[in-house]
Amino acid sequence: MPWTYRIDPSRRVIVRTFSGALTDQDLEEHRRALRADPEFASDYDQFSDYLGVTEMRVTADMIRTLAGTRIFDPGIRCAIVAADDLAYGFARMYQLGHEDAGEHVRIFRNREDALEWLGLEEGALRGARDHKP
Repeated sequence: MPWTYRIDPSRRVIVRTFSGALTDQDLEEHRRALRADPEFASDYDQFSDYLGVTEMRVTADMIRTLAGTRIFDPGIRCAIVAADDLAYGFARMYQLGHEDAGEHVRIFRNREDALEWLGLEEGALRGARDHKP
């Protein structure tokens, strides 16, 4: 399973976790599922964890498509954790595409720094129910 997400209304955050071999199709399915979820709120912050990704089979075209698609409101914070250089580079492309829309996207090499930036503690990420494909 390449992705899961949790929506935590009490903390107003969406926690997204990616793992294994990640493809364009996985990212598109994830985005579609998230937007269709009745708990989804476009004004929630995001925590996106790519530390478990073992292979990036994602194209630059897909990252540009995602960067050009706005599903979150201006002003939200999006913390992306990517230790792998390729994932970090794709996250940087995403960041550049969303800064013009007023989102605050930061990329981190570890979870602790990302959580601190969002004002969350590690235990906070365990409180919500996982949504899986």
